[in-house]
Amino acid sequence: MNKSEISVEDLHARILSFTEKAKIAVTSTQFKVEYNIDKNSSFSSLIGMNVFRVIQEAINNAIKYAEAKNITIQLSKVATNFTATIIDDGIGFENDKIDFGNGLSNMKKRMNSVNGFLEIDSKKKKGTKIILKVSLKNTANDV
Repeated sequence: MNKSEISVEDLHARILSFTEKAKIAVTSTQFKVEYNIDKNSSFSSLIGMNVFRVIQEAINNAIKYAEAKNITIQLSKVATNFTATIIDDGIGFENDKIDFGNGLSNMKKRMNSVNGFLEIDSKKKKGTKIILKVSLKNTANDV
């Protein structure tokens, strides 16, 4: 991600590549990536890198700690915002009793650093849903 801007298509491709490698490493987990964004959307490389790292961390946590069997990554656009939702069916945790270790804390810091939003919703024995949002740039009229 060495460009000044990252298209949502580039991000989508990187997430697909990451999940394909994860499928090989963790054959007991199924991955699903849903993508519903027009091609004329992008964000700065700084935002794109942080979004990708947060998604990576969410997937890694679902595999390593949650023992998830199914992980769904939903990428969408709502108004002028990019939204990524990572849902797992793992062991979950109680939101008010979790120690926000380095991984979860870093996810929040990354999103705060790009004026993004991060929500973590987990329920014991029901899995976890992580939602992140950042502003998108429409490149349809760029020359």
